[in-house]
Amino acid sequence: YSEGWKAVVDGEEVPIKRANTAFMALELGAGSHDIKLTYMTPGLLQGIALSAAGLVAFAGVAALCETRRRRNKTTAKALAEPSTEKGSPRNA
Repeated sequence: YSEGWKAVVDGEEVPIKRANTAFMALELGAGSHDIKLTYMTPGLLQGIALSAAGLVAFAGVAALCETRRRRNKTTAKALAEPSTEKGSPRNA
């Protein structure tokens, strides 16, 4: 038995009961029934959402770092080149 199971009997969702500690049980009336059991890992959707948010945050930080790196590279290159302006302190 674990959380995350859902049972549908004859088109209607019914509660799943714990049986003998480790098993699942359904209360059914006499006769034949169409039973569908489905399982969804508890917390799966929240985990997917958090993973996606982390990926977006990582991409944003990476883009910011790349933008700053390019800006610093351009600034460093401009400072390293001799100035062609007259009266510039670097030309004196």
